[in-house]
Amino acid sequence: MSQEIAELEAKAARGDVSAQHALGELFLEGRSVPVDDSAAARWFGLAAEAGHREAQFRYGVHWWIGLGVAQDSHQAFDWFCRAALQGESRAQNNLGVMYTRGEAVTRDLSLAAQWYTKAAEQGHLSAQSAIGLVCIQGAGVPRDVIAGVEWFRRAAASNDPKGLYNLGLCHHEGLGVPQSLEEFFRLTKLSASMGYAPALNNLGAAYGKGEVVPQDEAKAIEYYREAALQGYAISQLNLALLLWKAPPLGSHFIEALAWLHVAAQSLPEQQKHLAQRHLINWSATLSLADYSAARRLADSLAQRIAQAADGPRVL
Repeated sequence: MSQEIAELEAKAARGDVSAQHALGELFLEGRSVPVDDSAAARWFGLAAEAGHREAQFRYGVHWWIGLGVAQDSHQAFDWFCRAALQGESRAQNNLGVMYTRGEAVTRDLSLAAQWYTKAAEQGHLSAQSAIGLVCIQGAGVPRDVIAGVEWFRRAAASNDPKGLYNLGLCHHEGLGVPQSLEEFFRLTKLSASMGYAPALNNLGAAYGKGEVVPQDEAKAIEYYREAALQGYAISQLNLALLLWKAPPLGSHFIEALAWLHVAAQSLPEQQKHLAQRHLINWSATLSLADYSAARRLADSLAQRIAQAADGPRVL
């Protein structure tokens, strides 16, 4: 252990709240010390108890996802409340999420909207997109499409991929803005360039259908695959369907069936039934060797997606 860490731990042991928070950050990120989620949670907890706003948020996240502590959404909610009441925008956004889901609390879309708004007004980009959607849907607030679009604009102005994507959808539908497929495509492409899976999926659809751009199934496959590797189930299904019919037919069957197996694990119920019907029909056309190869590839893809989801961590 370095002299710097030893001095920091000595200060923290004497009750120095800033030192406790700093140690939590070091153990969480593995800077100068090995990653230790339990130690990070312990130091964040001590600082949080003393009223440190960011430590309260961090400690809440540890409880929310079960990092170094046993997962407990009620504890997470409590710590997010404490941080949010001190003006911590990330905690405010998380309260919006929890009230929207009804997680650890009774579902309350009105309170969700209030917390999203507090976070959005401080510049929290995800909250700006969330309250924009709330306004457009009239979920917990009176429906106000113009206000919703304005929130999307604010997020998009900061190059937030979700804000760009949502503003693009508004242009696609002519919702609160003039309908423009060209602007939809431009904004979606910007969002996709940042790796946002729903935008990548929509680009895949645009190229697959020849909407705004000339039809190009090779590009559609490329965009669907990029989103699919992030675990985006709809893209996994779209990719499987396109690969199955893409020429030359035989060369894509194994990958198509593999993606269909992966998608069937996480699709919403209606699409899951579609995937399962295709699995039965497609499997019957393949040899046992090809079917076995598809299952092995599906396992490999699922493992790759899980590994990508595990890191790097941003709390």
